Amino acid sequence: MNPRWMIVSGVLVLAAARFAAAAIVVGPPEAPPSAAGGGTATSAAVPSSPLEPGGDRLTLLKGDWLRGELVSIDAAGGRVLWRHPEVREPVAFSAKAVGEIRLGAREGAAPARGSGVVRLTNGDELAGDIVAVDPTNLVLATSAAGALALQRSMVAEIRPGAGAMSVLYEGPKSLDEWKLRGGDRTRMWELKDGVLSPLVPVPLGRSIDTMPDSVRIDFTVEWRQPGIYFSFWFFHEKPDEPQGEAYMLNIISGQRVDLNRLRSTGGSQNLGSAEFAEGSQQRGTARISLLADRAKGTIVLLLNGRMLRQWKDTREFKGGGKSITFMPQGGRELRISEIRVSKWNGIVPQGAEVATDTPDDAVVLTNGDVMSGTLLEIAGGQAVVKTPFAELKIPLDRITQISMAGAKAVRARRKAGDVRASFPGGGSVTVDLASLAGGRLQGASENFGTAAWPLSSFERIEMNIYAEKPAAPDEP
Repeated sequence: MNPRWMIVSGVLVLAAARFAAAAIVVGPPEAPPSAAGGGTATSAAVPSSPLEPGGDRLTLLKGDWLRGELVSIDAAGGRVLWRHPEVREPVAFSAKAVGEIRLGAREGAAPARGSGVVRLTNGDELAGDIVAVDPTNLVLATSAAGALALQRSMVAEIRPGAGAMSVLYEGPKSLDEWKLRGGDRTRMWELKDGVLSPLVPVPLGRSIDTMPDSVRIDFTVEWRQPGIYFSFWFFHEKPDEPQGEAYMLNIISGQRVDLNRLRSTGGSQNLGSAEFAEGSQQRGTARISLLADRAKGTIVLLLNGRMLRQWKDTREFKGGGKSITFMPQGGRELRISEIRVSKWNGIVPQGAEVATDTPDDAVVLTNGDVMSGTLLEIAGGQAVVKTPFAELKIPLDRITQISMAGAKAVRARRKAGDVRASFPGGGSVTVDLASLAGGRLQGASENFGTAAWPLSSFERIEMNIYAEKPAAPDEP
């Protein structure tokens, strides 16, 4: 067992037994806590596995994690209040010890809506309606935070037609949504609190009837021990018996991924592999996002919202399958949750800070033409672009992308209190956190000033984002 997990678990167990009426402050792991009757806590008093699934999940910088519910974050006091079912009062964690908080579904949760996406120079991406652009600001009307006046010098890219894609499936909600081949399904896979766990190594899949050629598939995977291996199939015909024309992504215990192309005539082709950018974690969690266009042969893999690898399959994909399937090679040590399938507009998220000194703005039209010049303004659904030859008025629905002049770019300064909050379906925002309470997150950024969002707007909050993350501890 991970000794640091024992420490966190031990604190919670003791809190439930002895301090049920008081909040317990837990910082970075130090010495093991004493048992209620004196002496050192033993393994008999500590759970041998992570806590049962709940709504939210908190992960400390050193790798310990537990489930429960985020109550609030006191930025000034440096505390994260966490509700756990075994403790009457919220537990207070040191904010300096928290790495991330993954949020479960909340009432009113929905992907950010809007006709466009704006990428900032610090890598953030915000969806909304592009109301206006002038020499100073870009006004973006968002569905959750209202109108944001973004500093134009901190805007890296404008994508007028790249708003949130429609969601085709979100779950899992019931085992009945999924297909299994023969036998008693309750003895093959388990669904508890929105988390799927295989009891035996058999495939679990489902068809997405409205799946288009261009699709985005997101899911969260957790592994509890080294050597966990599973495959994820997509674009195949039979959800409970994957075969034929398909793609297969092999994931090895948070260490490496391999993409294979399967053929209906038999055989397969390895399209390449990628190492997990966050290191070889023996026990951990990851948010996997696949962006795939079978007609163009484009497949992009994101790990926790950041690009890990992009593949290009040059051979024609002849299959018309609309299924997704998880195929485990082991048992209960694998958990899969937060599955979302949505349409993909074909635009690859950059997720990186801009580092270019281009002197001009570049406008990419829907027909593929590119023009350089200066974006003077956007108003009334039209962009006014000054080129060396003429001043042009272009309807926004004819523009795919506007890349702003890098020579004029400014990046928001980093603050010690910065947190990065990720939206369902893609995109994120970085703010100097002021407070998180009452179901609302409020913060400030040089990009747009002060703003607030309902907590239901996010699926993940990263803290201490500029701190060096230590390697995950080895299991004995």
